[in-house]
Parts: sequence; structure tokens; C-alpha cells
Amino acid sequence: GIVSAVRKKISIPLFVKFRTGWKDDPEYAADLSKRFEDAGADALTFHPRVAPDRRSRPPKWEYIGQVKDRVSIPVFGNGNIFDEEDCRMMLKKTNCDGIAIGRIAIARPWIFSMWTEGFSPDQNIFKDVALQMSLLLEKYYNPERAVKRFKKFAIYFAANFRFGHSIYSKLCKGETMPEIRDNIQAVFQTVPEVVERPNMNLFTN
Repeated sequence: GIVSAVRKKISIPLFVKFRTGWKDDPEYAADLSKRFEDAGADALTFHPRVAPDRRSRPPKWEYIGQVKDRVSIPVFGNGNIFDEEDCRMMLKKTNCDGIAIGRIAIARPWIFSMWTEGFSPDQNIFKDVALQMSLLLEKYYNPERAVKRFKKFAIYFAANFRFGHSIYSKLCKGETMPEIRDNIQAVFQTVPEVVERPNMNLFTN
């Protein structure tokens, strides 16, 4: 299998991330986790959703506990983690060894400083980060690629706001990075309302 083949070729720790599968069967996921361990995985990250659901339904955190009970290697839980309370709830409910964070780290990349250093962002952080991102993309990618990359991740950025669909459309009108920056400036002239938790419906697009 893939995991055993990779294990034979590398000496560094091997982590495997996987989902419940195509069917809502936690026993299958637990069996699969044991197969990964037997194949040489050093740790697992498990996202308890079935593939056909994409992100239309919440993950079933209780399945993480079943995977954790099946193996002796560390298991990291993943799925719908947006704040510190979510982290505490997952750890308590599943007994997992750690947590893997995905979309919220794209939507609000400063969360790690908030959680570990007491950083308290103000309203300007959204505008500042969007502008900084545009400059970094322009620095490291050709113009066409830079614009495409910005538009790809703009949906996560827009999910932070009420009426995020409208903000996303405004951000993506430009075809050059200077136009993108003009759009960013225009969006923040009106100080859009920030939502407490990013809009999950935007994340599914």
C-alpha cells in the first residue's frame, strides 16, 4: 500500500490524514486507522466526515474517539475547529492527542498569536492582511498566477464578514494585483461587519 511504500523510503515521521470514507461507517474508519498504524504510520489526523457530504454536514467528533481507541499511535482530531472552546470540547469529547486546524487558519491566520501570545487584533487587521497577501503574491508569483492565487483564497477571507458573498465578488473583479488592491481599499471604506464565526456556507464553495 501507499503508506508502507512511503514508510520504506523515508526516515522522518510519517503522518497520515484521512476521512471517514465514502460511507458513514465509523467502524471502517477505525479499521483503516489500524491498517495505517500497521503499515508504519507514526501518527494520524482524522477528519470525521464522509466524502459525499463535502462540508454540508458537521463532522461527527465521536468517531475520532473510536479511532483513538483502536490504535496506539497519536491521533489528531480535525473538523470545525474555529476557536479555543472548540479545541477544548474536541479534546474532552474524543480524548485525541492533539488538534489539526485547517480553514480557520486561512481565514484568520493570526489566531495562533491570539491563542498563545494574547494578541488582540483590531478591525484593521483584515485590510492589512489582505494588502500584505497581495504584495507577497506579487513578489513570489508571476502576475497572472498571483491574481489566481488571491482569488482562490479570497473566499476564506470574505467568510469573515456579514454579506461575505458580496465582498468576495468585489474582491475578485480585478485582473491585476493593483486592481485587487484598489478593490481591497474600496471594500474597507465602509467598514464591513465582522461575524464571530466565519460563514461555513462560503467555505463550501
